[in-house]
Parts: sequence; structure tokens; C-alpha cells
Amino acid sequence: MKKKFFVLLLAVLILPTVALLGCGTKNSFAVTVFASSGTYGAVKGDGTYEEGSVVSLTATAKAGSQVVAWVFGGTTQIENGETYKIENFTDENQRVTKSVLTFTCGANTTGSYTAVFEETKMMYVKFHSFFLTTMQDGNGTSLPETSPVLATANVDFSQGSTALSSFYTAEGLELADNVSVVPEGISSVLKLSTYSSLHLQANMQLTFQSAMTPLVCRAEIKFQQNLQGENYTCTYNNGTYKISMKFAIDTQEYYLNFVYKNLAK
Repeated sequence: MKKKFFVLLLAVLILPTVALLGCGTKNSFAVTVFASSGTYGAVKGDGTYEEGSVVSLTATAKAGSQVVAWVFGGTTQIENGETYKIENFTDENQRVTKSVLTFTCGANTTGSYTAVFEETKMMYVKFHSFFLTTMQDGNGTSLPETSPVLATANVDFSQGSTALSSFYTAEGLELADNVSVVPEGISSVLKLSTYSSLHLQANMQLTFQSAMTPLVCRAEIKFQQNLQGENYTCTYNNGTYKISMKFAIDTQEYYLNFVYKNLAK
């Protein structure tokens, strides 16, 4: 009887203590870091970190290159702010030879990080601007005050491989002929490939002289390649991709143009 009572007493005293210790266990998360090219730079800092601990990732450029960006999950360019801190070290020519990315480990920051180095094979690109024009060779450089408004637009742009992700939406945009619209705050990036295509899709509602026209345009983008489809062309030149989508309303032809630039530009 005394033995049973003693065992029961131990259980009453020890089990709550064990339970409390177990509740204090922190989660651990894996953080991986890659170089966009091992030829142009090296990285360090990956590993398994406890939740709440500080992660420090370092990218060091090799001679002739520099660090141009940090990318999370292969799709989002990281900006210096509350969640992430970026400290860059430059040489006498103001080129970033070393970059240190720090953040607090947690469920929202676990995953893969890529240090993008400047190179001729810059596969990471980001949407820069778009413009609507009636000119086949339009370049988006006209001034708003001298160009007529072609249409008012509600837009939803998406990009990706099989499942496209929306990266820019806006309503009531006044699109003047050959005048570029340069949205701010876009962090989504594309990693282009030589062996598979990524896609850009524009879902729009265009209002021309009070008549609304729904429109869906789609095009392909591949790494440093010129492409031509039934209603689009994609041209590459020195780190810039121009995608021109052609459509017609009544007898008037229009060209909806997108500009993507690599992260070093």
C-alpha cells in the first residue's frame, strides 16, 4: 500500500514538471542559402535555427562581380526593412562586394534564400513598367501632357509557370498613348530558364469612349530569347525583356507592352 502511494505521489509531483518543460521547447526551422552562380560568388549561413533566434546569411562576390539582390523562395526580392536587414559593403567603385542579410527565424521566414550576383547570365528578372500604344514600334517614352488618353483600365497582371500568381492590380488607370506606367512596391521576381517557358498574363477591362471591352492577353518569356506567338512578341536586349501583346478593337490595332529588367539594372 505504501509503495503504491509513493508511486502515485511521484507521478503527481513529476509529471506536471515534465509537462511544463515540454511546453517550453522551441520549434526549429531550416534555412537554406544559395548563390545564383558559384562562378561569381559564395554564400554561407544556412542551417537549422530555433524560433526567435537571429539568422545571418552572408554573400561574398568574386572579382569582377557584385551582389545585386537577395531573393526569398525564388520569387520575392527582399528589401531592407522591419523583417529583414541588409548590410552592404562596397569597394572604391561603390560595387557591393559583400552583403549580410539578417532576420529573426520563424514560420514566416523559414525557407530558401538566394544571393543574386551580377553576371552575363542574369536569370532573375522583375517587372518594371507597361504601356499601351497604337504604334507597333512604341517605346513608352512619350510625355503624358502631349499624348492622348487611349483608355481607362482596370488591370490584373499575373505571372509564373503552370499556376500564375497575381503581382499587380489597379483600377481606373488612364492609359495615354505610348506613356509608361511604372508601378511601385513590386517585389515579385521571375527566374527564367533556357529549357522551360514562364508566362505573363494580362486581365483587363478597357473603357474606350464609354464602351467597356474585357481583354485577356498572354505571352511567354524564356531566358535571353526572342519569342513570337500568334499575338505577341518577346524581345531581349542587354538585360531587358520587352513583351508586346497585340489586339484589335473594331479596326484599330493596339499594342500592350511590358518591360522586365534583370535585377542588376
